[in-house]
Amino acid sequence: MHFRHTTRTVSGFTIHTLANDALSLTIAPELGGRIISLKDRISDREWLDGWSPVSKRRIWHPSDPANFETGPGAGADECLPTVLPCKLGRRSLQDHGDLWNQAPELRIDPKDGLSCRWKLKSLPLAFERRASIRKASVLLDYRIENLAPECAPFLYAWHPLFTWKPGDQILFDPSVKNCLTSGGETLLDHELVEYLLSLAIPRRDTKPLAKQLIAQYGSLSALFTADAESLTRQAGMGETSAAAIKI
Repeated sequence: MHFRHTTRTVSGFTIHTLANDALSLTIAPELGGRIISLKDRISDREWLDGWSPVSKRRIWHPSDPANFETGPGAGADECLPTVLPCKLGRRSLQDHGDLWNQAPELRIDPKDGLSCRWKLKSLPLAFERRASIRKASVLLDYRIENLAPECAPFLYAWHPLFTWKPGDQILFDPSVKNCLTSGGETLLDHELVEYLLSLAIPRRDTKPLAKQLIAQYGSLSALFTADAESLTRQAGMGETSAAAIKI
């Protein structure tokens, strides 16, 4: 077994924790399988945020099961089959989807970790998340199953609130081709780099430099994982602009 599994009661909720010497991952199944803690046990750093007040990481049942904002929106949860309220034909889909206020079926396996499985109420979909710990990494594996013979459209988003600090990085898989803004617009690779560069190089058109960097490194992932020394050697780049890329 790569981890230890324990349970305890907090504020009337049964809480499940997976832990090894490096990490601990804590889940509240009754709150839609919400991950309420991701902790580095070596540095004692808590990676999940959004609690108010920060000193009291309290949890509670939402006062309105149809209103996401009445529950503890901190930590990390799953949005399915939609992220924002919308209509599918004559059917209204609620904000944040179905999962956040629906307790999943649980299964704990000594090798595979803690599995949460939901059957959605609004659409004929089944959703499964398997959480496990391997050394200093948390692995989240997902499966979405269509239970109907016809196609079922959906939107999915993982919804974490992290305790970001200067120097933290998000590393994209090479398969990631673009990003979405908060307004839903798609950012091309060079547009995302252009935005980051503009933070370090104000009042200058950074688009040519952004395109140059993408062409030089071949992909967004390769650019973001390049070391700072390599970046500062590129024409038009300095320590400040390299640091902006490494945010």
